[in-house]
Amino acid sequence: MFSISPTAKTIVAAEPVESSHAVLARYAGITAADIPFDLPMPPPGTTPAPRIKCYKHTPTITLIRGGRSVVVKGPVRPIAPRITEATALGWKKWQEDCAVATAKSFERSKARNGKIKEYFATRRAKKDAERERKYVNACESAHKRGLPTPPRPAYKAPPDDWTLFIKDPELREMLSGARTMSYNARRRRRYEHTNWLAAGRPTEKFIEEFRRADGSLSTAFRTALNITSFELFNSALSKHGTDYGHDKTTVYSQNLTSQTPTSVRDMEYLYVDGMRRCLFVGDLDGWWVDLDSLLADLRRFLPPEFMPNLAAYRGHKTMGGVENPHLIWLLPPGARVIREKGKNKDKQFNLHCMIQRAIVNHLIDIGADPGHTNVGKMKNPLSPKWSVAAQDEFFPTMDDWRRFLPTITPDLREMKTRAKKVKAARTASSPAEVKLSNAIWTDGLEARGIMIRAAQRTQDPTFVKAIKTHAGFVSWLYHPVTGVITRRLIHLHGDTAAVRSVLHAQRELVEELKDTPTAIGQFCDRGRDRERNLMAERDDPFDYSWPKEIKDEIKKKRQRAAGTRSRWSVRDKNRGLIAEEIERRLATGATIDEVIAAKADVVRTLDSSGLVARSTAYRLFDYVADVVSEAARYQAVPAVSILPIDSHPSVDHQPSDQQLESGATEISSEPSVTAMPVDHSVKNPVVRPSKRIISPAEAVRIRKAWREAVVAWRESQLPVPDTGGLVELDLTDTDDPIVCAVLKMRRYTSSRRSGYWH
Repeated sequence: MFSISPTAKTIVAAEPVESSHAVLARYAGITAADIPFDLPMPPPGTTPAPRIKCYKHTPTITLIRGGRSVVVKGPVRPIAPRITEATALGWKKWQEDCAVATAKSFERSKARNGKIKEYFATRRAKKDAERERKYVNACESAHKRGLPTPPRPAYKAPPDDWTLFIKDPELREMLSGARTMSYNARRRRRYEHTNWLAAGRPTEKFIEEFRRADGSLSTAFRTALNITSFELFNSALSKHGTDYGHDKTTVYSQNLTSQTPTSVRDMEYLYVDGMRRCLFVGDLDGWWVDLDSLLADLRRFLPPEFMPNLAAYRGHKTMGGVENPHLIWLLPPGARVIREKGKNKDKQFNLHCMIQRAIVNHLIDIGADPGHTNVGKMKNPLSPKWSVAAQDEFFPTMDDWRRFLPTITPDLREMKTRAKKVKAARTASSPAEVKLSNAIWTDGLEARGIMIRAAQRTQDPTFVKAIKTHAGFVSWLYHPVTGVITRRLIHLHGDTAAVRSVLHAQRELVEELKDTPTAIGQFCDRGRDRERNLMAERDDPFDYSWPKEIKDEIKKKRQRAAGTRSRWSVRDKNRGLIAEEIERRLATGATIDEVIAAKADVVRTLDSSGLVARSTAYRLFDYVADVVSEAARYQAVPAVSILPIDSHPSVDHQPSDQQLESGATEISSEPSVTAMPVDHSVKNPVVRPSKRIISPAEAVRIRKAWREAVVAWRESQLPVPDTGGLVELDLTDTDDPIVCAVLKMRRYTSSRRSGYWH
């Protein structure tokens, strides 16, 4: 994995170097001027091995006790945290539960491993006996014919993909268990990282292992270091499958993958249990020269008893230090908020959210990010791919936080405004530079709109050619030399570090949208609402000569409508998924009353599949059941019948895939069974009265809207091929080594956010 910049030096080879212009022109019949990049390539047969510049990471665990910082190389002496009267019972129960869970896990693993060993020992003995029997028969046959004794057959290794042809399900299960057992045994000794990505960054090989005081190897799990913070964080994870990710963009569910709990805890990012509130998280944006500098900044705002229990971080690519750490404050066992237990649970959850926001508000002056709203996902302090600072002396409760914080009701808009000023101030040395940075940012946004509108109206050939691909459009805007926004800002404010910083930030935003301007409208920052905004612009033109108050009011109105549409689409998608699960059970022959009685099982199925959250499914289930029952009644037989649909010979059956449009059939007050379309996916008609007043025709219309929302959601989940912004050439069938190298680097660079091709 490597990146190529436009300023890459030519690779020295034994023969003259042929540029990528000539290579692609030779296969596509185009000129070198038509290709917007230049990457020198070696001649055929002399392609050197790529030189990958990897980040050197050394996992470091720093323990902070009594105001002193010590780097941990192995298990330490455990200490008792501060225990109050309110949390004493919780700490005691937590320790007992941990001991019981450890014993059960040990017994369960021992039984499973013993079963696997016994199975393979029996299988091996059986195969050895069969092999010996065949050899004896071969020897007897040879002696009868007067031939010498044949040699024993040599062992023949199976092919590499032999596991793909196993038909015995028990053997497949045992092989999977044996591999898991072997992986866990190796992982307990040490963690080894090869030259591969770690949190989205190419990282050199490193090993994390721990040793006891006598020098012997210890278990290489951070939870085995006798540090309470690691154990508490591990207990905050879901025991029914944890969501994880290798970077900030993609999330996977353990229930839908083959990852073991041990391997999941080595992932870079983890989701904590959503049904419990066990911790607070703060995302600091910035860089510190070392860990002591970060702790000194924190001490300016937090006393020792409110210092974070865990801080997961990694150094800068070139400068090292501490970059963008995640701070984690763990609640003691007696003060956690659990959804299923206790009174006033909603009030406690709301209080937790208020304290979470107040902590971020309190630390904005040192870089806390108020935009980090997905606080359930964080850098995993249990993963060796991050360095961690741990503190296990103090675990404040929510009451402690409420008494300490200046306010627990901060204004989110004011927080974001203050965070922008602080971020600008951290990169400037005077108030004048802060105001200048804000002016540069505003000028960049305005210049983007002006340049795009001007290019659209004049049909600038350079612009028309650039917007054919997203990468070309980004390069047209923010190329370091020829970009229209780059040249405009440098002309207005000069080529300074502040200008380059603003250009880099705005370019990242446009790259993330992965969109280009259409022929009739201006590029919109809110890519999901672009088409709707274009229609609104066409039907109700926006005159830029209007007063500022009118323009601001129209913009706010469109933003509110966009947010409402987004919430509606998510709501309809969730209801549609719940309705599909209910109808699936109805199709098996169950009645609607039986499905409602099995509400917990339906919710458990949806939650385990990762489609709908448990709390959301419980909240929406009753209404969805009413709509499904009314829609099924409308599409089946009259409500006076209690027999299955198939038992009515007089029903005029329609094809099962026919959909009923709302308003297509008028409902008569008299019973009739001849004019109703029939949905064969629902075997039992519904006869129970609905709790809500929903007409059958309205129920069918609502069900159709849910179905469309689910279809749109599933289509959005399909992977979209990324062209990487290069010229579309069909070179996949060639064996030329130069073209293969170009395609390989194209695939890698197209997945990078930095856009080295432009």
